[in-house]
Amino acid sequence: ERLFSHVSSKNIVWISIGAFRFMPSLKSIIQKRFPESKIIYGEFISGLDGKMRYFKPLRIELYRKMVSWIREYDPEIVIYFCMEDDEVWQKSMGFIPKDRGGLPKMLDNSAAKICELKAG
Repeated sequence: ERLFSHVSSKNIVWISIGAFRFMPSLKSIIQKRFPESKIIYGEFISGLDGKMRYFKPLRIELYRKMVSWIREYDPEIVIYFCMEDDEVWQKSMGFIPKDRGGLPKMLDNSAAKICELKAG
């Protein structure tokens, strides 16, 4: 709501969504610096990249809600996920980037459209 109350969706090229993840060695640092924070006590698993991430079903649920809220303001705005696999894309958005020519093409097309760029 706050984003779209200040910025017209017609001026947004894309929105990147990601969930909190961290290296395991940061847990003790977070605990020490932010003793009141509960963020590191969520349902985390170790990802393939060695970082702690929220359990995939939780991320999918989170992303579905976020995408739904954004789509209420503009069903055409380009949304993409930072550091997520095809399964998360499919279950959260109903497609994978490859279905639309790949993520670089999706982002390039959106930039060209929003910024009114013409091919050279």
